[in-house]
Amino acid sequence: VDLPSDIDPNSTGTVTVTSFRRSCFQAEPVDICNQPQILDIKSYTVVVRPRFAYARAIYTSTLLAVEDTPPLPDADYGVTSVSLVQNTFGQPVSFTAEGFAVIDGQSSFPNKVMITQGQAFAIYAFEQFSDLESLGVTNSAGLLWPRITGTRNGRPFSYSCELPIIIHDAVGFCGELPPHTYYRLPFKGAVIVSQANFGSSTHQGKQKYAFDFPEEIGEPILAARGGVVTFVEKSKTQNCWDDEEDKCIGSPCAAWGNYVSIKHQDGSVGYYMHMPKDGAIVKKGQRVHRGDQIGIVGNTGCSSGPHLHFQVNDPFLPAWSMFIRFETFDDGDCYTPHENDFMISTNKPWNE
Repeated sequence: VDLPSDIDPNSTGTVTVTSFRRSCFQAEPVDICNQPQILDIKSYTVVVRPRFAYARAIYTSTLLAVEDTPPLPDADYGVTSVSLVQNTFGQPVSFTAEGFAVIDGQSSFPNKVMITQGQAFAIYAFEQFSDLESLGVTNSAGLLWPRITGTRNGRPFSYSCELPIIIHDAVGFCGELPPHTYYRLPFKGAVIVSQANFGSSTHQGKQKYAFDFPEEIGEPILAARGGVVTFVEKSKTQNCWDDEEDKCIGSPCAAWGNYVSIKHQDGSVGYYMHMPKDGAIVKKGQRVHRGDQIGIVGNTGCSSGPHLHFQVNDPFLPAWSMFIRFETFDDGDCYTPHENDFMISTNKPWNE
């Protein structure tokens, strides 16, 4: 039954079923049929449930560490499986979907096969499928057309199944003290921190979890985490810092100067600030991978010297920075830099 696209879930409706009969006689060149006769008309009260109201799949793992690369034949992937299917019927059901099965350590990518409950399948960093809405899902979780089947009141049924949210770009797991690590330092080689969280200069309030990395003007800036570019500002020329007052002069100077923002798969947004005019080399809407160059170091906005101001804003409090950790060469993969720290970056373009 086709339902109106704007129907309100959980609303009550009526489905009317009309039974017809008509007689046809063979003739040339076409059969001759009488007008249909109505045999019966019945109405049924139905409740329209929201999509995925009947079943939800539980994965063995929804947090994976997969290297962020484009779709390459030998691309890295994580492995998970459907461990449990919750359903509203309180009875055993069968779960099936389509995906890339992992058998004996090998993924079937790019060939999609049937996936059942308990079957291992691959999760890739790149978007495995396009136009998810037309493939029976609303979020990217490694499977297509997830559904449950069974028998109820002596009749078979089949319902679509909700999939969990997957985060697959972790670089370090930090035990029972979240957050885990999703970031590498935004430069190659040696990196210094001039101001860290709760810094003595400007990292207070909404910017309390920011980091300043002093570098030479023109030094390449790498994406600390992959995502989609949501904003690019590259037209500013002013620097707001007043050496005599030892503070920013404020309006009309833009404090962030030129910057790029990148939205990550968990909804958080990374901000890379103080680039020079035309220093950003990415465009709004562009998909970038961890390690991609996104711009160069500058000194625009509220900046006391050439550096990169980097912070990640909370998906639930978009105006506020959030606590994060980095993977570093010397300090491991669950490190939060401090002021005057000297570190070696593990970040680099994916194709190096």
